[in-house]
Amino acid sequence: MDELARLSLDEFLNRLADRTPTPGGGSVAATSGACACALARMVTAYSIGKNADPKTRATLEEAAVSLRGLDELMRALITQDARAYEEITSAAKSMKTNELNEIRETFQQALMAGAAIPMEIAAIASRLLAMLDGLRDRLNARLLSDLGVVAVLAEASATAAGFMVQTNLSDIVDHAVKSRIARELDAILGHCRESRRNIESFVRSTLETT
Repeated sequence: MDELARLSLDEFLNRLADRTPTPGGGSVAATSGACACALARMVTAYSIGKNADPKTRATLEEAAVSLRGLDELMRALITQDARAYEEITSAAKSMKTNELNEIRETFQQALMAGAAIPMEIAAIASRLLAMLDGLRDRLNARLLSDLGVVAVLAEASATAAGFMVQTNLSDIVDHAVKSRIARELDAILGHCRESRRNIESFVRSTLETT
């Protein structure tokens, strides 16, 4: 499979629109997260002004490095999710023609890997939101609308990823594992909602007073 993040926007969207299972919802969740990360990088870059005090500059420069790392991770997950789905499909087909325990175990392992990737997407989105929530007072006031877009996109990325986690969990037979992952997902999504609300409230209140 091609690296999906390296396709042109038209090529990616055309593949998405095709009657093929990949790229699908997980890749879209990661793409939304990557867009949020990239836009956050732009907002941060414009916030490192010449007149910023040394402490603020150092904080924003450190954040810029972290944001680049999150961006790179999210872009890689666009393709990784599609590959994980193909592994699940291959294991499911093998299980239909072979009832060996090893085949069933391979299918369960593929499901776990398939759930782990959207979990990572949601976790990265949560980290992005938490970072920006802590930086919101230091960011360029002229880019607050962009900050609002980042917050909405990042939460949407996490929420979308959550659906993909849940669809993989439905076929996992280990109930203890399912419960643990579900609890972790709920916690991540809760953090995302809280940070998004904080950022959105800040953006709206600031824009209304200017």
